[in-house]
Amino acid sequence: MAMRPTAAHREGGKFGNMASSRGGKFANMMASQQAKTAAETAGSGSESSALKKKTRPSRVERQKQIFADLDEAEKLVLGMMQIASSTASALSDLTEVGGGGNEGAAAEEMLAKLAKSNGEEYLAKVKRIHSLLSPHAKLVVAYRNHQVDIADDGGGSSGGGSISSGGAAGATAIATNKVDDGKTAKSHNMYASRVEMRLAMERRDVLREFLRLEKKEINEGGAKNESISADDSVDTSAKRKREDEC
Repeated sequence: MAMRPTAAHREGGKFGNMASSRGGKFANMMASQQAKTAAETAGSGSESSALKKKTRPSRVERQKQIFADLDEAEKLVLGMMQIASSTASALSDLTEVGGGGNEGAAAEEMLAKLAKSNGEEYLAKVKRIHSLLSPHAKLVVAYRNHQVDIADDGGGSSGGGSISSGGAAGATAIATNKVDDGKTAKSHNMYASRVEMRLAMERRDVLREFLRLEKKEINEGGAKNESISADDSVDTSAKRKREDEC
């Protein structure tokens, strides 16, 4: 009696005709998660770009206002320098006035009026500069930690110094560091180095001027002595000639 063929006798077995899913169910889960993450990233990126486009005009306007205030403050500073120059010229003219009397009294009165008007104008310009720049004080980065050891990363002060900040500009009040022997610790920062370099250059220029004046005095003294000795020799030779003639 012939046996009826079963599924096991088919080519490939009973599971041969089943389509296998590529990667399995876990692969499908990962693919869906990746697609969801990509969609969220694209959405956040579009929102961020839209926010940047929205805030860009206001940021540009703020920058324009800051630059305009800086330009006006610069003009005011130049005006303050002109006021100082005018006052200095008036003082110089007053020192050149001689003889006293009505002329000296009139000059003093004129100087008093000029000093008063210049002082009022100077104070008004200072107030205007303050009103222009104080709203932008938070953008100013001041020097900090001048007296802090260079090994310190800025987390605090070293050697007993203290740091306190406050105000719109983040002004920093720094106490001077002290070393064990009571002497002031030497600061290591760019600002102090520039000041020291400037002082050294000025000291060099002063010493050069002193040396030039000293050499000039020595040369003038030597030339004067030579002329005196030459005159003496001429007088001596003339005297001897007269004696010989006699």
